[in-house]
Amino acid sequence: MSARVDGISHSSHFVNTTLTSRTQGLLGQFIGHPVMAMLSQWKHNYQTRRQLAELPDSILDDIGLSTHQVQRELNKKFWQD
Repeated sequence: MSARVDGISHSSHFVNTTLTSRTQGLLGQFIGHPVMAMLSQWKHNYQTRRQLAELPDSILDDIGLSTHQVQRELNKKFWQD
C-alpha cells in the first residue's frame, strides 16, 4: 500500500516509520526529558526499596537503620521521595 506525504507517494512502511520518528521527536522535544527523568527516578525508587526490603537485619544494623525507618521507607509509593 502506498500513501502520499508532502505530495510524494511512499510505501506504507516508509510512511509509518517516518511518522513514528517524527512523533517521537516531537514528544522528545516537548515532554521527553522531564518525563524520562521522572520515570527513571520512579524506577530507581522502586528498585532500591525492593533491595532494601531484602537486606538482613544485621546489614541494617551495620548501616544504622532501624526496622521502623525501613518500614516507613518501604511503605512509600514509588513516586514519593
